Amino acid sequence: MGVSRELFWRSTPRELREEFLAATARRKQDFDMLISTAWHAEFFARQKHLKGLATYLNKATPEEEEYMAEQSLVEEMSLGMTSPDERS
Repeated sequence: MGVSRELFWRSTPRELREEFLAATARRKQDFDMLISTAWHAEFFARQKHLKGLATYLNKATPEEEEYMAEQSLVEEMSLGMTSPDERS
């Protein structure tokens, strides 16, 4: 489930139910991703000629690029790798 023992014992039944539901949803998503990966692997294995990899990959929108850059900065700052002053 991903909850520490301490958090488990401090949680209410309603909070635990939400954790269980979230964990179940994650497992279902993981399973769907695995099935999709297996399906695509077999699909590509049956192809005689493949296009370049870039044609199969989704391109990030400008908003997604900006979000990813912000997240990288937050991660670097949380790890002490850089400060906001160093980025300017």
